[in-house]
Amino acid sequence: MSDVVGTILLLGLTVTLFGTVFLFVNTFPQPAPQPTSQFAAQLAFEYVSGVGTVVSYVNITHLAGPTIFNGASNLIYITSAAKPSAFTGPFSIANGGVVAWTIGETWSLNVLPRGLTIPDNLTINIISANVLLYHNILPGSSPSIPPQFTNQGTSPAEPPVGAPFKVFVQIADVNLRPTSTHVVVNYSLLPGLYGAHPQIMTYSAANGTWEYTVPGLTTSSGVYFVFVSAIDTLGLRNTIAVPVDIIPPGINIPGDVTVSVALNQTVPVNNTPSTLIGTIVNNGFAGGTASMSFFVNGALLGSTTAPITAGGVASMYMAWTPTQIGSAVLVAQGSVPGVGEANGTLSVTIFPQIAFIAKNTGYTTAHTWGAADEAGWLRAAMVSDGIPFTTYTYSCTSNLPAASTFSSDQVIIVDYGSNTNPACPALSSSDQSTLTTLSGKANVWIVGAEAWSTASTGCPSTTFLSAFGLKAVSGTACAATLSLPQTNLGVYTPSAVYGLQGAGVPSTYTVNKTVAGNSTFQAMNLAGALQSGANAVTWFSVNGNPAGTFFTTGKFHSEAILGLDPAMLVHTLPGGKQWGSGAGASEVVYNMVDWLSGLTPPGVGSTDRQQVDYAVAEVQVLGTKSKSPTTVNVDVRSNGLAGGAVTILLLVNGTPALYGGQVVSTTIYLPGGGASTFVTLTWQTQVPGPFTLAAEVLGPGDSDVLNNIFGPSLLPQPVVFS
Repeated sequence: MSDVVGTILLLGLTVTLFGTVFLFVNTFPQPAPQPTSQFAAQLAFEYVSGVGTVVSYVNITHLAGPTIFNGASNLIYITSAAKPSAFTGPFSIANGGVVAWTIGETWSLNVLPRGLTIPDNLTINIISANVLLYHNILPGSSPSIPPQFTNQGTSPAEPPVGAPFKVFVQIADVNLRPTSTHVVVNYSLLPGLYGAHPQIMTYSAANGTWEYTVPGLTTSSGVYFVFVSAIDTLGLRNTIAVPVDIIPPGINIPGDVTVSVALNQTVPVNNTPSTLIGTIVNNGFAGGTASMSFFVNGALLGSTTAPITAGGVASMYMAWTPTQIGSAVLVAQGSVPGVGEANGTLSVTIFPQIAFIAKNTGYTTAHTWGAADEAGWLRAAMVSDGIPFTTYTYSCTSNLPAASTFSSDQVIIVDYGSNTNPACPALSSSDQSTLTTLSGKANVWIVGAEAWSTASTGCPSTTFLSAFGLKAVSGTACAATLSLPQTNLGVYTPSAVYGLQGAGVPSTYTVNKTVAGNSTFQAMNLAGALQSGANAVTWFSVNGNPAGTFFTTGKFHSEAILGLDPAMLVHTLPGGKQWGSGAGASEVVYNMVDWLSGLTPPGVGSTDRQQVDYAVAEVQVLGTKSKSPTTVNVDVRSNGLAGGAVTILLLVNGTPALYGGQVVSTTIYLPGGGASTFVTLTWQTQVPGPFTLAAEVLGPGDSDVLNNIFGPSLLPQPVVFS
């Protein structure tokens, strides 16, 4: 009995003691709930002008666990799916701005210089002592970012009581367009301006700012605020408060002035009158008489004056007729007495006078070219190249005007077309005489197989052939000498000899005589007819056979021929699809006209064009079924020396296209010097019917907006979707 009782008593004592221990433990303070992960990561986005939305920061917050110290055993790895080369190694704890990474601290890495554009997926791994602590994939999708205010202020910075002042803002938003933007300034909190209605601001292309001049009705000094609100085409809104420091009246603090200079022409032409426009902005508190002096390549052109108010703007003009071809630096030097002075500078390229003669074609000035109108294709290429020219049209049987009609050093482009028509004599004796005379006076380019047709005119004269680098072949019939290739396909090979560059030109083109739907297109083969020896010339080749010449007869005079029309030079896209004609023609025409104009010195691999000019050379639409994706290929050009970031936008019936709720656009970096590339846009319509499609390129500082929008080059009429 004693053993049994003892065991029971011992068991009871044990249970009692354990209950006391559990009661004591349960009185301890409870720890805070732990998160399911030790870390939380997110991406920060930013809008970069000319590029679009990019990833700016990778932020990782330490939520739980021990402190992580900087050292070789604690590393963070980041990789980009869209741009694998963006990150080349791991990052330390110190790279994110912390040394002892404790709970609540955020590790932040600036990745803006790495150019990570959305969409993208960033993989993040945190390794400590070879143990994976954290793994996450952050989708860098297209966030809906409202308009971002990147700069704001007033002019003058401290307006006095009762004086007008200008409020300005810079807004970054890929969907913010001058034609469809609502920007209002609400200054109802300014003393003396209570109850004023919101006012629409205006965009200043020269300054890149939205501006509005507040009337001089303020009544009290002090710091107040002007509220600016912006709405983009997606309906996203943002507002900013711009501080205004209004000072007491009678305090005249000198400010400063800003000056800009512009030209009333996109591209100046030699011996053609133009006008320089100098604009001066008075940021000071005193008005008076503003003066402006204009300089061309350091030489004073003239001076003028105009009245200007405090905080006002004045424009002054000066006539200028260029007298030389090539680069020129234009300077406007403006000043306001008692306020300040400043200079504005503009670099331009002066082209020679260019005459484009459309002969033996159905040329029209509108974009209605077709199979028998090769001159229309050539005109479109020259427009996309930013080339200034004057068009002359002559009927099939009319002779060219006399050589005395044209001035020395002028560029003459004669397009005879490539649609062989025996009823149209291409090279009459009169034309041959005119072109032979011009070859020693001007810079001449003869285009088109019809120029070498012998069906009705016989063989061109020896004098004419010699003037353009050809020769008559003894004992051989002219028709055999100027024979046609036996196939539709060939290559075009550029050369830098005599200064003709290959800027933006690929190694080969496809030559398609049926590009415009007319099987009579021809590409002439000039094999056996080239000058040799001391008078040797360089040639274009088709199927390995010469199809054209280009050479210089003197210091300024250059002659060239091409036995086909540039409309026949086409690109091949990935997948075997062909561009059509705009892209290939624009590249060849760009190089040839720059060479003829003297803008491409021998041995130099880039053009001498100073202006910034972005253009669309061709648009091709693939897939015309409603409710199915449509691929739009766009050939984009950079005609000036400088390149930059450009945005290509798809327009449908004149307005930005939407696909998946987003504007159909893409942003790329386009090098300068004649570079061109193609981009692909995707769009889809839910309903059948005709749609007018076009592509627009937008880039900073673009001097020629006439070539920024282009429709499908093979389909200038609306595209019909079934």
